[in-house]
Amino acid sequence: MNRKMKKHFIAFMMPFLTLATGFAQEAAQDVPVKQDTKEISYWTDPAIRQTSSGFFDQFRPAGALSIGKWIAPAGGIRLQGFYGSNAGRASNDKPYYWDAMGVGLDGLFNFTNLFCGYEEDRTFNLIGILGAGYEHTANFSKRTWNDGIYNTESQDLLSIRLGLMAKFRLGKAWDFNLEITNSLLDDSFDGWEGEGSNDRWDGHVNILAGVSYRF
Repeated sequence: MNRKMKKHFIAFMMPFLTLATGFAQEAAQDVPVKQDTKEISYWTDPAIRQTSSGFFDQFRPAGALSIGKWIAPAGGIRLQGFYGSNAGRASNDKPYYWDAMGVGLDGLFNFTNLFCGYEEDRTFNLIGILGAGYEHTANFSKRTWNDGIYNTESQDLLSIRLGLMAKFRLGKAWDFNLEITNSLLDDSFDGWEGEGSNDRWDGHVNILAGVSYRF
């Protein structure tokens, strides 16, 4: 990760950590006991994984597993592990592929409870996602035509994560979730840096569908 990316990441994390601390302090005073809920979620998706390829070429499979905790009616945290396939197109218009895996720590903000008041049995909740993560890239396809066009070495990168989740209540313990999350990473994520790239950010958008169990 270059120095410029590190500065952006640190600047992003400071208000996020402050906000998380604020939620924790509020929870100690005001949270009803029944809202102290843990969740385990499983996700799978046809994901829009990389912006340097054609639109339909970008849909690649991915999966994720999360565990989280609601610490206030409008706020919670989660830890998510994920694995996904990615597609890119080199400067000579040839396709190539690679994998990415990692973890993310996200703050969850229940907009429905925040603006409409808390209801334990509400059928639908809209939840904002803001967090940071780590991603490891690997298994770049080694094409004979590559000849240095893109870098096939693995990378370890930090990411900024932003998204929305629609949560539909199925029963006392189960929810069905739809989520879209955008991850911003260093320009080296797709193995293509410098001339022809945006020379600042890479990213991928995940469209996830899954279920969560509350306990």
